[in-house]
Amino acid sequence: MDNLRKKSILLTSYLEYLLTSKFGENIKILTPRDIENRGCQLSVLFNQDIEPINIKLKNRGVICDTRKPNVLRIAPVPLYNSFKDVFGMVNILLEEVISYNGSCNAI
Repeated sequence: MDNLRKKSILLTSYLEYLLTSKFGENIKILTPRDIENRGCQLSVLFNQDIEPINIKLKNRGVICDTRKPNVLRIAPVPLYNSFKDVFGMVNILLEEVISYNGSCNAI
């Protein structure tokens, strides 16, 4: 369990790093930054209805959860997700946001 928790912290921290580095100030992560007390998910706020982007993600094999109308919950699960998975997911999200908005403006 200790190893899974360590991987969970690392995966979620890596996800946070990639989101903030790829989207810059165009993204708002709602999940508290206290890595020791958060789970393996990040809630990301968008300035629009998230469902069209979530559908595009699902069509590309990326499964996220939503809190309608504009929050996407991304959960890299340590039992079966890798750092490569997280990297790929963030790139797919960026591509779909740019495709939908014409820019990387998420908020």
